[in-house]
Amino acid sequence: MDDAMDTPPVRGDSNDVGTPAADPIGAAAGPAIARGVGAVLAIPPSPAVAAGAISAAIDRTLGPDAGLVLIVSAEALLPAWGELVSLGGSLDSLVVAPTIGRAVRLVRRERGAVVVPPAVAAALLARSALPLEQVRILAVAWPELIADPEQLATLLHEVPKTATRMVLTSDPVGQAAFIERHAFKAPVVGPLAKPAEPLDRVRVASTPWSGRLAALATYLDEHDPTELVVWSATPHWAAEIRASARSRGVEVTLAHGDLVPEGHLVAFDPPPPAVLTALAAGRGLALMPPGSEDYFARLTRELQPVPLAGGSSEAEAVERERAQVRARIAAGGLRGSSLTLAPLFERHPAERVAALHALWREAGAATPPPPRATPTATAKVWASAGRKDGASVGEWFAFLTESLGLSRDDLGRIELRDTYTLIECAASDAERLAELLAGQSFKNRRLSARIDRGRERPPSDRRPPRRRAP
Repeated sequence: MDDAMDTPPVRGDSNDVGTPAADPIGAAAGPAIARGVGAVLAIPPSPAVAAGAISAAIDRTLGPDAGLVLIVSAEALLPAWGELVSLGGSLDSLVVAPTIGRAVRLVRRERGAVVVPPAVAAALLARSALPLEQVRILAVAWPELIADPEQLATLLHEVPKTATRMVLTSDPVGQAAFIERHAFKAPVVGPLAKPAEPLDRVRVASTPWSGRLAALATYLDEHDPTELVVWSATPHWAAEIRASARSRGVEVTLAHGDLVPEGHLVAFDPPPPAVLTALAAGRGLALMPPGSEDYFARLTRELQPVPLAGGSSEAEAVERERAQVRARIAAGGLRGSSLTLAPLFERHPAERVAALHALWREAGAATPPPPRATPTATAKVWASAGRKDGASVGEWFAFLTESLGLSRDDLGRIELRDTYTLIECAASDAERLAELLAGQSFKNRRLSARIDRGRERPPSDRRPPRRRAP
């Protein structure tokens, strides 16, 4: 595809252990995908683990025909999807579109695999920019990391039933209701298909997706092992990992799949339960990139953070900062902060950012509220699309906020009628809103809009006058 880099050869070594090319997840999901039933991949939150199965689904579903593969992914994992392009993974036609502008251009080609965050998917639908009839595969990647996965309900409803649906999740039990609603009868396959007993303790190091190689190098400098086993979901980092280790006099063995040889172990990607079990024996640590925190917490009773810094002085500073927020981390309840700040975890350690955000939010909650403002006069804007055009209140909100750039604070109640809609806003903003709406395309029709005066309503929405009793 235009935006993908040329695929380099897979860079492995004769010392590699395991066969990631033989994808058991794709093989298990293949028959159901071929029948059009779809599949639920119960896997760790790592796009590299899903790449083989999605690639097989594309081969089985599209064949030689053109078609669009839409992957709606939690925003925290977008950098990891980008790695599949830069490293030449099995999804060589995949493109990541984090913004609406780029996504519109890519989906118009009606072919290839496009990864978008949930907000962009909703905006594509609101703008009628998504060619629904061309979507051959729709995958929702790790809905447990999406703040409101139900915002995808309209998209999942409107995509043709002939499209293959896939759900990628590290928590199939917690997402049972979502799976039942949107991937009915799809088989659940993968290492997390059956609940596993929590492990006692695993040592973890928070690091951005793009910083894992540097974190591994720091770990080698600080702990100085003579031999090391590095587990990764794919062999595409093998050359860089091996070069970094050899420059420090460390012999490294690359492991994949469920095969974990004896020795000091580092998990480069969020690992499956079999690898976590080896880590729980105290043999090493797992790198914990953004989006994987809840996964590690579900599978272990205790996570032991291991600070990785660039030098001894920096390590001491990091430890002092950690001491200031350690009590807040131990208190838990950081899920909301983690989801809100997921993009920042590419630059900063996840626990510190999430804990500081939680403390900041709690401090704000303790501040006395400001004096209540005088109520603002409101008005309503009449727009020429309603229930009969297939519009819903949620789609109106998405269109107004995502496409027109309005804030929810600018909007009041939206009243949906058969042939038109009334949108409440501040009286001072009504004329501007009417001008913004006029001429826009919504639900495949060009809108007309005006300030509503309570008159000239379409007859279909007028209530007949009541008759007086004789």
